[in-house]
Amino acid sequence: MTFCPWQYYFDVHPPLAKLLNAFAGYVAGFKGDFDFENISDDYVANGVPYVGMRALPALLGTAAVPVVYAIMRETGHMPAVAALSAALLAFGECSEVGWGKRGQGRRRRGSGDKNEELAG
Repeated sequence: MTFCPWQYYFDVHPPLAKLLNAFAGYVAGFKGDFDFENISDDYVANGVPYVGMRALPALLGTAAVPVVYAIMRETGHMPAVAALSAALLAFGECSEVGWGKRGQGRRRRGSGDKNEELAG
């Protein structure tokens, strides 16, 4: 969220997602004074409007499902194929929409121990 304190920095990735997150933080009232360095830091005690900041990505991720269905239908695919495509997006492991509680307790990717589990 380096865009929130209105400081320019160079990043190799295109800035659209970061700008959208910065916009959501600005609308929610985030001042850019919290670093998000430690995952265990208390957002409420530090006055971070995390619910408002997560609202835009949640809405966009949810809206992607009917958009995929509409695109598949518009390009001439059968309704069943369009529904399958939308369902794969909604319930796929890599999507924002389908991750939710299902992601808890899954194995960590890239770790040496295949039985190591994520902390809940």
